[in-house]
Amino acid sequence: FYSKNDSAAIKSVYDIEIGKNNNLWVSGRDGLSNIKLDLMSLEKIEFKNSPIRSFNSAIFMDKQGILWGCRRKVGFGSYNPKNGNVKAYTFNYSNSNSISNNNVNSIVQDKDGTLWLGTNNGINHFDPETEKFKRYFHHEGLNINYKDIGIIRTIFKDESGSIWLGSAEKFVHKFDPSKILFRVFKHDPNDTSSIGPGWTFGIEEDNKGNVWLGGIPYDNNSGFTKYNSKNNTLSRVHDNNNINPGIATIYQDSKGTIWIGTFWSGLLTFNPDDNSFQKYIVDFPG
Repeated sequence: FYSKNDSAAIKSVYDIEIGKNNNLWVSGRDGLSNIKLDLMSLEKIEFKNSPIRSFNSAIFMDKQGILWGCRRKVGFGSYNPKNGNVKAYTFNYSNSNSISNNNVNSIVQDKDGTLWLGTNNGINHFDPETEKFKRYFHHEGLNINYKDIGIIRTIFKDESGSIWLGSAEKFVHKFDPSKILFRVFKHDPNDTSSIGPGWTFGIEEDNKGNVWLGGIPYDNNSGFTKYNSKNNTLSRVHDNNNINPGIATIYQDSKGTIWIGTFWSGLLTFNPDDNSFQKYIVDFPG
């Protein structure tokens, strides 16, 4: 599905979700697409009678088979592939139970079925049953504990229940929902145990409970940082000409291999035992 001259091609990918019946859902600048892997067929999805029309940002398939997503600058919503039903939720300045921003960059589901949303104005906790949003975002009138919560690029829930937030303000937040407590990690150029500089996009927890943070560095510094959950310390992985261009996403597979998708340096694997990287070159057709 990669061809500049193919009308069915996917020219941009923001997010991918795996659905039932071996289907892939792909969101990008040109909207939402559904790929049936058994047939290798692609269908562009457009919603009828909805202001959202399609998803072109973050998407998430929940346990009930409902696809949640965002149309940037328009709003957040859900799509039921079985019957085509669409619901839309948009920011309403006068409604404190509405979503805090119409741009949703990341979505995760909690154990109780509720959703956590990373938006361009903080995080939102959404209950699909009540259809209400609880908002945590930067506002001068709010508790100072929220003062650095702004544009959230990435949201990730670890095994302990803490929620990690990658911010466009070059912070990383560790949020404990049970205590409504935010811990902020900031870069300190004079402290090698501080988080690496730059925006954070990729967050992943490994099978030892460590949390890996990756993003776009600057000043020739590393964009890759390890959080040791046992002693609550940070350590940066030094740049070796592989990770400098910036990390978009991090994932550990069932064998323990850590995969890193970068913005400009292709696909990498990382071995945490010796801090070594392997780079993969992918030749696309056409």
